Amino acid sequence: MTTPESVPSMQVGLDTVTKAASISFAPRLRRSEAINLPEVDRHDDWELICQRRDEYVEIFKESKDSQDVGRTLQGPCLPAINDILEDVTERLNVIDTHQEIPKDVIFPTVYQERETEHLLSALKYNDAPKFHEIMETKKAKHQAIDEYVDLHLQDFMRQQGPLTDLLEAPRYSKQQSARTCAAATFQMVIDNIARLEPVGDAFTRAVSKAYGVHIVGNEEYIKFLTSEAFARLSDANTSVITFTGADLDFISNLTHKIKTARPQSRIYCITALLSEDNSYVENYEAYGIWHSNVLLDVGGTDVVVHDPKHGPNRKLPKEDFFKRWMQAYGYGHLIISERVEST
Repeated sequence: MTTPESVPSMQVGLDTVTKAASISFAPRLRRSEAINLPEVDRHDDWELICQRRDEYVEIFKESKDSQDVGRTLQGPCLPAINDILEDVTERLNVIDTHQEIPKDVIFPTVYQERETEHLLSALKYNDAPKFHEIMETKKAKHQAIDEYVDLHLQDFMRQQGPLTDLLEAPRYSKQQSARTCAAATFQMVIDNIARLEPVGDAFTRAVSKAYGVHIVGNEEYIKFLTSEAFARLSDANTSVITFTGADLDFISNLTHKIKTARPQSRIYCITALLSEDNSYVENYEAYGIWHSNVLLDVGGTDVVVHDPKHGPNRKLPKEDFFKRWMQAYGYGHLIISERVEST
């Protein structure tokens, strides 16, 4: 697998993942997902959550209009993923000759638009044959990516860290409600950089208060991290590299280069994996959505992650990790933080 040649120069747009699929990795703000945020039992906990929430909201007020969404890099798996997505797009165009079906029916990035879920529901009952053709096309995409992983499995299994010398392990935060895994993983990193004790789901509540919805695209979290307001709170300068088509060698080589150039930096890695809740028969609206994790380490047969749903230091079989990661197009973020020396 290839190695990134230089950290500063490899800058590309993630919307080039495939022109045919018209994928954008900066999804629009989501309409309310009817998520019920949990009640807090203890009054002192609630006061602390509100205080932290409001601190985050002030940062969002400054960061939401920013254009700084970090840098983007392409990994070595991207050409093969592009080929698969282009083939699937051709199949979708045959089914949907008038291009009435949103592309995120086949290519969901993190979460589908609510309108897409409503369209799928209507299509299932009003045009069942077309609905099943679309679902079969989606399954064909998953199968083709699995076949790609199987073809290169020996090389993928060879890839290992240890990444413990390169990647930070933040304190764990559990997602408190459905579909807030991305907010929970970013909260782990944000709290660790700012040296804050995790406080419930304060970050998710801050998103809701700042944007009027519970779920926003990852670019909003990146703008939060790279804002001057967060730098003041954390006494650290933070930058973000978003990658797609990556493998573990790519992450290892890139973090080595960053550590060599900036030895005092602290690096965190967030990866997107195909959700384990992946049965379109039972849950077709969510079929193919992604689940965020914080990558911690890689061994001979396992990958270790903080999983905001299933727990800290979770071990995933390496083959399963790669198959789920490639279904999310090898997508993720490196978050680099350097402490600001006080004068």
